[in-house]
Amino acid sequence: MPLEPAYRPVSCALHSELELAIMRQTRLRLSTAKGEISGRPLDLLIREGAEYLLLQDDHGQEHSLRLDQIQLTEIGAQ
Repeated sequence: MPLEPAYRPVSCALHSELELAIMRQTRLRLSTAKGEISGRPLDLLIREGAEYLLLQDDHGQEHSLRLDQIQLTEIGAQ
C-alpha cells in the first residue's frame, strides 16, 4: 500500500469555516480524489500528524477525510 504524501496544513479560513459548519450542523458538499461527497460535518480530528474532518453522509455512514485532500464546494448543501 503506497504511503500518503506528507500532510500540508490547510488555511485558517478553511479550518474556521469547517468549525462553524460543525457548530451549526450545516450540510457540506466536498470534492475529493474519489469524487463528491455531501453530508453533515461532525468533528475535526488530529491523527498521525494530519487533520481530518469526520463527516456523516446521507446514508448515515461516517467518513474520515484528510483536510489537505478535500475541497469545500458548497456550504448549506441540500
